[in-house]
Amino acid sequence: MFGVSDPGIGISKDFLPQLFQPFAQAHPEFSGESRGLGLGLALTRRLVELHGGEISVESGGPGHGSTFVVSLSLTRRPLGSVADEAANETDVNLRILLVEDNEDYRESLRELLSIEGYKVEVASDGPEAIQLALAHSLDVVLIDLALPTSDGYEVARRLRERFGSAIRLLALSGFGREDDKTAARAAGFDEFLVKPATPSRLLQALRPR
Repeated sequence: MFGVSDPGIGISKDFLPQLFQPFAQAHPEFSGESRGLGLGLALTRRLVELHGGEISVESGGPGHGSTFVVSLSLTRRPLGSVADEAANETDVNLRILLVEDNEDYRESLRELLSIEGYKVEVASDGPEAIQLALAHSLDVVLIDLALPTSDGYEVARRLRERFGSAIRLLALSGFGREDDKTAARAAGFDEFLVKPATPSRLLQALRPR
């Protein structure tokens, strides 16, 4: 067991139960504060759990700092048991290309997928995505629809024309209207994920059909 104490702004009692939820963010104390996407602690908890541990947090409230405690078992586990547990939930041989122009969101998803054991390539725009797809053998491509240069629909059409049904295409979009989903299907996408997709929803979509 070990802990990390932070004498900073603290955490309100009402927000503590939500702290490890994906994309959870407390209201900033002042405007202009630099903030992440609210995935860091969710990823940390997932990583700790993959090692058979638990993470908890305590705080005296705003202005009183906070303490995070990680508990890990000292019992010697059979070699490879952690990896085996991860493999039971995911196909760790799955090769994924993540296409997303927002750097913070791209890196958060890349880290999540890597923690789960996936092999991940990343691209920030359409031309780079197509170049990587031609250079690597891929199983799944996650594509943001609102890309610069070539939008996600165009990327999907070109990949589908090139690879046919050999790869699965998953759309990422901040919009979830039926028109958006219909257009995605017409472009060749297999599934539509509304951003921000929760880790559980994303991992469910990646499981082999």
